[in-house]
Amino acid sequence: MKNNKKRKMPLFVDMIQVGEIETTGDWEKDIEVGRRFLEKNGYKGTTVIEAMFRQAFSFALIAGHIYEEYLQKLSANAVFGAAPFVVNSTFCIEIYLKTLHRLQGNSVKGHSLAELYDSLSDEHKNMISGAANRYSSQFSLSMPVQFIDFITDLNNCFVDWRYIYEKNRTKEVRIEPTLFMIKVFHEVCHHALKLQQFI
Repeated sequence: MKNNKKRKMPLFVDMIQVGEIETTGDWEKDIEVGRRFLEKNGYKGTTVIEAMFRQAFSFALIAGHIYEEYLQKLSANAVFGAAPFVVNSTFCIEIYLKTLHRLQGNSVKGHSLAELYDSLSDEHKNMISGAANRYSSQFSLSMPVQFIDFITDLNNCFVDWRYIYEKNRTKEVRIEPTLFMIKVFHEVCHHALKLQQFI
């Protein structure tokens, strides 16, 4: 899409502004100008694993925003936040799981959180278990945390809640355990990426 109005466009790396470019009025050209600017200034491109992690994080941020603005406040519009919260939450968890798989050298498909979790390496499962125990007190969860139960509870919610209007009923989704899982998977992925020097 073309827009002839020129203006300055900030460039960000890891949410930090690193410069700005003058727009050309053509979105594709602007992307190329921005890419050249970043390369010239020593910024490397994003790997697939980094992109996966960032995308998972972006869905997590939106889920958190929906929780804070709609569900936590129990406003009149809270009902409109339920499905977007579940879809964004479960999708970010799915991408976090797929990020861990990619770190193991596997490229996996599907939306079943239980299958994605079950097929993780023992190393990653141990990291998840450790993070779950560290963060459980922040979410008023009893110890020891049975993380697999939370995975099972959300297993196919991404698929089911996307088209909730087509169903008479869907599985209940508990908000606190869902937020807890997002926190755990984010921290585990972040740590695993650091260990392999991706971030």
